[in-house]
Amino acid sequence: MSRRSTHRRWLAALLGLGLALTAAASPAPPSEATVRHYTVPLIKARLRLPESLQDLQITHLAPTADDPARFTVRLSFKAKTPFGSLTPHSAAFLMKRGASGRFWVVTAE
Repeated sequence: MSRRSTHRRWLAALLGLGLALTAAASPAPPSEATVRHYTVPLIKARLRLPESLQDLQITHLAPTADDPARFTVRLSFKAKTPFGSLTPHSAAFLMKRGASGRFWVVTAE
């Protein structure tokens, strides 16, 4: 075996290892149930009539450009005003998995 082919094999192995580490480092986005679990209490806290929350939909869920482990979540929903009319609303949050990996940290965008 020549020296050149040995170097090529080492380089290929290192590149393959780097790609595997990169793929393993990018976490999976939160599920729809997880997004609802963490964001519904925050949305209800903002509303004057929390029990009037209706038609909650996730309109956008994607990793941010600067940190692939942090996800932008945009929600649309309807809620009643104090006058009784149903109006559309939207909210945006940033979600990132906590240090222990068992919970999510949610901040308003």
